[in-house]
Amino acid sequence: MKDGSAECVSMELCRKVALLSLLCLWELSGLKALTSIDVVRGAQVELKASSNSNIEQSGSTVIWNFISDSIVLVISYNKGSTVYGSQFKGRVGFVNQMPSQDVSLMINKTLESDSGRYACQVITSGTVPFVTEFSLNVKVPPSPPNCSVIGTPTLRGNVTLSCMSSEGKPAPLYHWKKTKPKTEIFFPPMQNSEAGTLKLTNLSSNMTGLYVCTANNTVGSANCSINLEIISTNKVGMIVGATVGSVLGFIFLIFILIGFLVVFKKRSYVEDDMANEIKEDAQAPKRVSWAKSGMGSDVISKNGTLSSIASSPHHRGYSRHHDSHHQQPRHPASDTADDLLQMSMNWAIVEGRCTGWQVILVQQCSVSHLLDWVQMTENLVFLLSFTNQPTCYLKV
Repeated sequence: MKDGSAECVSMELCRKVALLSLLCLWELSGLKALTSIDVVRGAQVELKASSNSNIEQSGSTVIWNFISDSIVLVISYNKGSTVYGSQFKGRVGFVNQMPSQDVSLMINKTLESDSGRYACQVITSGTVPFVTEFSLNVKVPPSPPNCSVIGTPTLRGNVTLSCMSSEGKPAPLYHWKKTKPKTEIFFPPMQNSEAGTLKLTNLSSNMTGLYVCTANNTVGSANCSINLEIISTNKVGMIVGATVGSVLGFIFLIFILIGFLVVFKKRSYVEDDMANEIKEDAQAPKRVSWAKSGMGSDVISKNGTLSSIASSPHHRGYSRHHDSHHQQPRHPASDTADDLLQMSMNWAIVEGRCTGWQVILVQQCSVSHLLDWVQMTENLVFLLSFTNQPTCYLKV
């Protein structure tokens, strides 16, 4: 019984080994060698493959896959139907119209991300699957490099010239050379081709010139340049002094501008304050028909306070004294009133600020009261008020 069980196990093992061997031989019989293809980014590439079977008659299925971390469909064909993978849609297709024994793949506008392995399978019922693989390498030319100087190029000083491209596949190598005023080539250790640096030590005046860096790989090249000027210590001091002086001068101008703005705003505020003190009213009448004609005649005021002030001995005496010192004829009161009222529209006397005048506020009065007052004295000045209430002032 034990011998029978052992025999069965041995036979099962032998069967599995035979099956595995058969599968290996079967896969190897349909697998072609891996083909490597290089292409420049943006160019078109063809992955050429063909099948021994008649695709149309056999009803075979053609599948192209992109193999990276996972298997991604590129394109497939089966019985008149073509399916495109989302990552490659619009950029891939069969070189020949299907069905055809030529199952080559065409990729347009290649991207750097298209680099990797591609597998083509032709599956026909009852036959060994046809499998072929490609390795696609999308190369990128170097981008224009950026040249820079690390350090200050002073006499007897040290600087490092740097050159670096932002992209390039394979990684570009960098080479420096001096082109003006005479050509000079550099070697390691001064030059590091991989890092793109050139170290210049103990600088002298004859090291002034144009330095050119060239970045290149197998598919392209690009370059940049630096015009290096060796400056003396005195010139460095002058440059630093000029820079500091310019900064200080700029700050000084800012302070002056701020001062002018402060003064201007203060002056505007004072002018606005003075303007608010000026009294304004409606325009005075051109002629007063009811004004009294005689300067010495009695006047009955519409305001008792003004009438009593106008008829006081002080004012009558002042009027006679004024007449004794002025022999010229007096103007009618109505003309005087008109002149003063018209003059008040053009003058603005601010209390206590008029040169040559001493003014005192008598009281708030109306226009009619003012006309009564003007008939007895020429010392009254009428001002306009923003509140539409005329203000009477007396010159003393």
